[in-house]
Amino acid sequence: MSKTKKNKNNYYVNNKDFFMEIVEWLKLRKKDPNLPLTDSLGKMIYNIVHRYSYRPNFINYSYKDKFISEGLYTCIRYADRFNPQKSQNPFAYFTRIAWSSFVKCIIEEKKITKTKKKLVDEYRLNNTYLDKIKDNEFNDLTCFDIREEFAPITITNKKGKSKTFKTELRYNHYVEKKMDSNK
Repeated sequence: MSKTKKNKNNYYVNNKDFFMEIVEWLKLRKKDPNLPLTDSLGKMIYNIVHRYSYRPNFINYSYKDKFISEGLYTCIRYADRFNPQKSQNPFAYFTRIAWSSFVKCIIEEKKITKTKKKLVDEYRLNNTYLDKIKDNEFNDLTCFDIREEFAPITITNKKGKSKTFKTELRYNHYVEKKMDSNK
């Protein structure tokens, strides 16, 4: 049984090549501040962000594409802030930026999901409330706390007795109740 040699070219981003390329780009960037990233730097950053999205703590989210796009945007935005004098590991620098943007996306999506859930719950609550009114489950009209813009309606029966309704909801409930009792 022979052991297979580990292929050193198996890495998706070689940190030494990445470091040399980013240092060269930063030198050119000092001369021309509007210089975009080179294609090879862009591919390396894309590979880092894309592969990082396959980590177990990020893989099962439905908005994984948003992770990748936000991670790429953030990495490109902060690429010129890499300091080769502080660190010679650009792989770690961009991985940390990708991680931060992924966590930020998760927090934002959780807020959106929480808001959607709240709206759906309120919708269900309001619809069951209206269904109970239609089903005549409320006998006491004082339980309504709905304030609508509505001119009060006063009705008078044949005996001269009058009744005033402050909201349209109360009036409609009264009419439905009378119609049900007449059946």
